[in-house]
Amino acid sequence: MYKRSITIPLSASNNSICRFSFHELCGSSSNYAASDYRALASSYQIVMVENLPRFNTSVTGKENNPDEARRFITLMDELYEQKCCLVCTSNRPLSELFGEQATNNNIDKTNNLEDIDGTTRGIDVAQNSQGGRTMGELASVLELSFAFKRAGSRIVEMCSAAWWKEHLTDAGAQSVLAKTRA
Repeated sequence: MYKRSITIPLSASNNSICRFSFHELCGSSSNYAASDYRALASSYQIVMVENLPRFNTSVTGKENNPDEARRFITLMDELYEQKCCLVCTSNRPLSELFGEQATNNNIDKTNNLEDIDGTTRGIDVAQNSQGGRTMGELASVLELSFAFKRAGSRIVEMCSAAWWKEHLTDAGAQSVLAKTRA
């Protein structure tokens, strides 16, 4: 779209299925955006993403690259909107893929952030240098947590047999599905 291209490392001859590693699509060296993922999703019916890492939205600030996480969430959203079928691999079960989740239980009634260890830290900007979180950081963690839950739900749905049966329209892609059942 913006004169960028996505290198497809492996695809079927009929362009119904493509395969990437997580790092090729969402890693720190990739600079793909929603429009790139939308173009990919509109070109392939089945997308395989291998080696998904464990993501973390811990309120203690210990997380892997947040840009990679956001790119992955954007990818899942675009694949879902284009009704793509998904195959993904990870060395962790889906229930562990998204790590600690920031929930409303971590926010007390005085609008403070309570860390996992029970330490309460205010959210005003002045406390940031003392290890607290700013309102923007808190909002970002909560937003990412919600997005992880949505992505997890979409992964389950896009990998399901019911989704594949409903959305797989290409004859070549259907033959791939039939071979996996044999």
